[in-house]
Amino acid sequence: MWVVDTVLSAAAGGGDGVQVFEVDVHRLSIESSANCSGDHVQLFDGDGDSPLSAPLCGDEPPSETFVGRTSVLVVQFRSDRGGADAGFVLGYVVVVDDDESLDEVDVDDDAPPPPATGQRGS
Repeated sequence: MWVVDTVLSAAAGGGDGVQVFEVDVHRLSIESSANCSGDHVQLFDGDGDSPLSAPLCGDEPPSETFVGRTSVLVVQFRSDRGGADAGFVLGYVVVVDDDESLDEVDVDDDAPPPPATGQRGS
């Protein structure tokens, strides 16, 4: 099993509250399996131990927006490397949660994406 973790940290300025992520899955084309036990993408909050989503696979992106509670988002992709599909496209915004309202914070769309790290599992 091949595992790729990408960690995003909210580093936008402004606001006195906690900066969190709101994530939408725009496109999904990952090999389907029972309970997405094979190839899948999954979103985690914080240290990677708190799932924001169930494992996602197949061709139908979920309609819900996933909202984190910390300033760190982990996007984990797992693959058995047995086939290839188009993959997935995620969109996110960073918001400031000041316990009274959520205010959008501008994200630098021209900034390069953070590097992905890969680990081989068994």
